Amino acid sequence: MGVVRTLIPTLLIIITTLGSGYAWAEILVQLRVRPSSEVTRSTVTVGDIATVQTETKDMADRIKGITICSSPLPGKSRVVAREQVITALKRSGIYNSIELLCPQCINVSRSCTTVKGDAIFETVRQFILNAQTWPGTVSVEPVRMPAPEIVPAGQLELRVKPGPRTIGRGRNYVPVEILTDGHAYRVVSVPVLVRMIAKVPVSSRAVARNEILDSSNIVWEEREVTLLPDDIVIEELASTCIASVPIPQGAVLRRQWLSEPPAIKSGNEVEVVVTSGAIRVTDKGIAIQDGQVGEKIKVRLQGGSREIRATVKGPGTTEIRIGGGK
Repeated sequence: MGVVRTLIPTLLIIITTLGSGYAWAEILVQLRVRPSSEVTRSTVTVGDIATVQTETKDMADRIKGITICSSPLPGKSRVVAREQVITALKRSGIYNSIELLCPQCINVSRSCTTVKGDAIFETVRQFILNAQTWPGTVSVEPVRMPAPEIVPAGQLELRVKPGPRTIGRGRNYVPVEILTDGHAYRVVSVPVLVRMIAKVPVSSRAVARNEILDSSNIVWEEREVTLLPDDIVIEELASTCIASVPIPQGAVLRRQWLSEPPAIKSGNEVEVVVTSGAIRVTDKGIAIQDGQVGEKIKVRLQGGSREIRATVKGPGTTEIRIGGGK
């Protein structure tokens, strides 16, 4: 009799329902819970921590799918009490139909993968180098190397988070998604410095305002332009370009320092066209000011001393409209 009593008892039970509308008859069920287990998902189920013995595979699969509690974070562990297992079985409505062999405490750990910081940074570096269309030589450096990330075990994928973004010279913050088994688990913001070396126009001497920019005062040099303003010139200059401000020697040219030569210069002889409706009268005059197309300048009509204001229409041509005609 003693030997018989030491044998693992099994319960012969008649289960009429389990889950939703499922019936079994005369099925032997036994749960043997292990003292420690490792899980991969965010929840702990009966199947994660116990061996299920029953005559029907369908029933075993349903019992294994019963959720007991949430799992620990990846790489961490937690203790699950016997009472938690019992509560989960009671909640499912089958506790009285199961022989439960379970220790008082079960240690549950969660499997994990460590993503190295240099792998996260390399994802950003390759993204920027593949996407950049700037002239010159571009390199990407970490402002701060990302810390290693502990994530759930599974098929790992790193990618720059989809969405519109502008990557410029200098410091950028680029979000990297860490995916396991196709699901985004975490987003890491990676600070990087985008360095750029390009051939740019540099003043070879001090340039005065309104001076034409050409080979006499401009040279092209390889310069690091990483931290220079966004409006630096990195393409060929227009054939007729003047300095709109004084430019010091050795400065990389900026767009706001440049302008087109005036269509009319002070002292030029100009044609003055006066229009009023269908009436059109032309006269000659002398420009008193420089002016670009569309600007108003002072003009002195030929043979007189009176100054009028006329709109520059093009080289040597100005216009005065009377009566608001278009």
